[in-house]
Amino acid sequence: DGITGLLPAATGDPEAPARGTVFKVDRTANGERTAYVRMVRGTVHAREVVRFRGPDGQEGEGRISAVSVFENGREVPAPAVRAGRIGRLKGPAGIRIGD
Repeated sequence: DGITGLLPAATGDPEAPARGTVFKVDRTANGERTAYVRMVRGTVHAREVVRFRGPDGQEGEGRISAVSVFENGREVPAPAVRAGRIGRLKGPAGIRIGD
């Protein structure tokens, strides 16, 4: 009950333009950049080119090579991450925390 009160579920429209917040960025063993994102609305698919903008207004663009989502405490590969979900996006070079 405490977690759901502090972190309410996002209930955005999965058909709207994609919008989310990157809260962690790291690299895979082979050096590929990965971004952890909480999707607020819209959907992001693997192999899609996405545009992102940081809190400082700096914009960028990158291709998502793979997507995974978190289900029952585990990360699982997925074709897309939709509004209301937390996902891991592999490949978007230049993406930063806060984008």
